[in-house]
Amino acid sequence: MLFLLINILLQSFVSVYLVKNNLHTGLIFNANSEINETIPATKNFIGYKYINIGWGDEDFYQHPDPDIIMGAKAVLIPTNSVVRIEGKNDDINKIAERSDYCIKFDLTETQFIKLCRFIDSSFTKDSNQNLTVVSQNDNNRIIFYKSVLKYHLFNTCNTWIAEAFESCGFDISSSEVITAENLFEELKNFGTIVKQESNNK
Repeated sequence: MLFLLINILLQSFVSVYLVKNNLHTGLIFNANSEINETIPATKNFIGYKYINIGWGDEDFYQHPDPDIIMGAKAVLIPTNSVVRIEGKNDDINKIAERSDYCIKFDLTETQFIKLCRFIDSSFTKDSNQNLTVVSQNDNNRIIFYKSVLKYHLFNTCNTWIAEAFESCGFDISSSEVITAENLFEELKNFGTIVKQESNNK
């Protein structure tokens, strides 16, 4: 028992944040060599403090002002998708304050690697492991990459994040997650709530 306790105390943890902003949810990581090794696309964001990674419908996610028709198309039929990566230099507390909700997770090294591998498997890659950039915004602070996945009503950005945590051993049901509220309810007991949305209180 003592050995187990010592092992737990000595174990290193990696902090990952789940944030919701308007219609999208994403995961925020510290920008460092560890994530660069497990998610090669993040090497394009060296120099930033944090990296925000999300996934969504190719047209809806990239459009600055998506309308209801675009949203209906995204959920009613399987559509092409993209992985979005954004570099951030703000303090994590300020990022959390501006979000609708934020949950902090302290993952073991094993959980972190599995989470990153799930994300990395979402990218479209050629035979040489090269990625396909779909678009770039704000002096390349935001880059959209082509994804191998299809987006639809039962496979949303929230489902994708739930599957990511499921892949690293969290006892949740990603099949029950469609909305950001579903995602919050599934994950809130596995981390520390930094900010809670009013309708989730």
